[in-house]
Amino acid sequence: MPSSEVKPRICHIVRGDAGYGFHLFGAKNSTGHSIRKVEENSPASQSGLLTGDKIVAVNGVNVQEFRHAQVVAEIKKIDNETTLLVIDDEGEKYCLEHDIDITEEMVAAAVVAAIPTPPRKESLKEEIISELIAEDNTEDDDQSKSKPRPKLCKLVKQEGGYGFNLHSEKGSSGKTVSFVDPDGPAFVAGLHVNDRLVEVNGANMENERHSKVVQSIKESGDCVELLVVDPSTDNYYMACHVVPSSEHLTGEVPTRTGE
Repeated sequence: MPSSEVKPRICHIVRGDAGYGFHLFGAKNSTGHSIRKVEENSPASQSGLLTGDKIVAVNGVNVQEFRHAQVVAEIKKIDNETTLLVIDDEGEKYCLEHDIDITEEMVAAAVVAAIPTPPRKESLKEEIISELIAEDNTEDDDQSKSKPRPKLCKLVKQEGGYGFNLHSEKGSSGKTVSFVDPDGPAFVAGLHVNDRLVEVNGANMENERHSKVVQSIKESGDCVELLVVDPSTDNYYMACHVVPSSEHLTGEVPTRTGE
């Protein structure tokens, strides 16, 4: 199989009322762990986890040589959420045959170790309708133009979904992007890890529950607009005591006290 198709994935799963929504299979007294079933519309399904995926790591800990009970224990170490590094069956076989260690770094690099990967086809950008709206107001002076603005990312769903994961800190209303698939619509639309989600299709989501945000994105169908701020922009608006919104894409940018 082409090396460009051999990519592990990171699935961040937030536990729902009925659990995570996946079933783990591990032969007794044996290593090697695969996803036997993913419940429909479950947190596992929403994270991108697929039936047949092989678990490589749990919460950053490699579990390939762990027994079934040890893997379950690792999943339970963090309350109400877990992060799984997984790869499909063919990808695992390819890596084993070529003596390649499967790591989280491969996800970010979108490449398998040192094996050359064919360049991204330009047609991908042509097929995905996406644009970033972070234009400067031409009527503003130079100082205003340099002020940070939020970013509007327009994503068109592909077969594998939108290609990103959201993370919500326990006890916090903030939702940040924890993973972006380098070959997915989110990446092409300009979404980055650590971007904080502010709006979904023009509706503010800052004080909504994680499940509500996910539901809003799913109900968008095959296209969704996400208004986000990167960490530096987020800090700027917090210092201004202003909630970023779609109005700040091209309108007046708030000024911090003393500027």
